[in-house]
Amino acid sequence: MSAEAQTPLVLIAEDGEEYTARFSRLLGGSFRFLRATSFAEVLAALAGPEAAHVLVLDLDFRRTPPALLVDERGEPVPSAEAARVAPVEGILLLRALRARGVRLPALLCADLDDPEQEQRLCLELAPLQISPSTEGMPDLARRLRALSAL
Repeated sequence: MSAEAQTPLVLIAEDGEEYTARFSRLLGGSFRFLRATSFAEVLAALAGPEAAHVLVLDLDFRRTPPALLVDERGEPVPSAEAARVAPVEGILLLRALRARGVRLPALLCADLDDPEQEQRLCLELAPLQISPSTEGMPDLARRLRALSAL
């Protein structure tokens, strides 16, 4: 088995490129990264030739075209709902994946103000961990290593 095949593959769902660029630059020696910008792209990546070890999700998808936003079932949302859905699209993407039986360990990048909400999400969408924006790269690397071992 090649060294590349042994390096965990992390699928990043985000509406920009910030997470992919930052993680690739700082953790590229320990992980490989694949970016998806919508639910359809996440599904396509998961059906691809190589299995991802971890899913990283941005919470907010406000830069995503409204036609690409989905609800917790993975169904397109009416354009009138886009402004309400986009700020929590990462959670909705993960709910839609879990409803389809995808149990890939996930890391949601989000600053949640309510510890009870965070706990509920982690239980409901397990295996899930939530990483606040204040978390440093060494801690993120530890989380990704632990999640990729699940």
